[in-house]
Amino acid sequence: MPEGETSRDRERMGGAQKQRKVHGFSIESVDSATSELPPEYSSELFELLRDERRRVTEAISILSYVVFHDTALREIATYFPTSKESFERMRGIGRAKVEKYADAFCRSSVITARNMASQKYLRDFENRTN
Repeated sequence: MPEGETSRDRERMGGAQKQRKVHGFSIESVDSATSELPPEYSSELFELLRDERRRVTEAISILSYVVFHDTALREIATYFPTSKESFERMRGIGRAKVEKYADAFCRSSVITARNMASQKYLRDFENRTN
């Protein structure tokens, strides 16, 4: 059973494994392609997500891993989900967590993606003008 998937998930899918896609690739194919090397993720987004998780857990007095494990945060920081649908495709994130946390965590993802795109645009522009 893949990490983050429960027996209830398998029952809900009629025993079939849930097919999750990220950027057009199934999670399983991404996992097998990257099983040797850890995927690169945005450390900037990862830290923002950890801060957001800390705010959430302190506000409702629960342990951080109940909201998201670091592995889920790393996956978010790798694939930058920007909608509830793409957020739910991340490992360890089901419908309940989407409903509770997607808005806040997707906001961090969108902000970081925009900042990174802006920085890349500025670097590209500077390289063309030099």
